[in-house]
Amino acid sequence: MEAPAKALKAVHAALSKSKLRDKKRLVDIAGHVSSHLVLLKLSSLSEQVARKLSSFLRESLTILYPVVGLPALQLAGAILESVYHERLLPSIGSLHRDQQDLWESVLHALLAGVLDYLDTHETKDAKIMIGDALYPSLNCETKTY
Repeated sequence: MEAPAKALKAVHAALSKSKLRDKKRLVDIAGHVSSHLVLLKLSSLSEQVARKLSSFLRESLTILYPVVGLPALQLAGAILESVYHERLLPSIGSLHRDQQDLWESVLHALLAGVLDYLDTHETKDAKIMIGDALYPSLNCETKTY
């Protein structure tokens, strides 16, 4: 889960360069994201932790998208890719169908947050930014595993 931590550093860097009034609140949100990334390292989730993580990622990242768009969307892409390859795929075909469902719910919430952002920012620039940030994570054809 190295990629999400690296992407989060880019979010922090973008926030530190910004001259926003509510910069402290946004830095705090990014800090909370950092503390929640630890949950992505869990090999198994409880239903309660999955619900908390899903809700948090959807709501907090949606606040960051309009402010530091590309870095925040790239963070979402890094989380998506890491959870998919390191948590979801290993659970497929195992006896732990409940874990597959819980990790899928986290990914669903993450992508739902991106769609929430798109619903409120239906500009060509927002669509391009989302594509630039998420296409590499969604395009599995060019990857070798």
